[in-house]
Amino acid sequence: MSDDSISLLDHINSRFDAQEKAVAAALAAQQAALEAALTAVKDAMAIKDVADRDALQLARSTQSYKDEKANELRAQLGKEREDYATKTDLHSMIDKVESLQKFLWMGLGAMLAVQLFIGIVFAMIKRGTS
Repeated sequence: MSDDSISLLDHINSRFDAQEKAVAAALAAQQAALEAALTAVKDAMAIKDVADRDALQLARSTQSYKDEKANELRAQLGKEREDYATKTDLHSMIDKVESLQKFLWMGLGAMLAVQLFIGIVFAMIKRGTS
């Protein structure tokens, strides 16, 4: 055996130590990667929570605005309904118009009768004088 040679046990031990160091380094790198990923997830969740809270506030304010406008429209429609005539009001007005129309026709008929009478009287006077 030469001086460069090492025993099999030393060789196995050195290989085992090298593998043990490589595994420890890989585990440390994996642990660091997992911690970085966990930190990134926590940051993303915090951002998501803020975004969710803002979206919820926006949805509440939008719904509040919609409700307010719907109530304003409801109030406006209610006010406009007060301005419209009811069925009873319309029937009452129709009755008044019909009674005025009847009175007008009777007055017109009376005027025609008076005109006819006056025409007959003038015709008789004209015949009597001629």
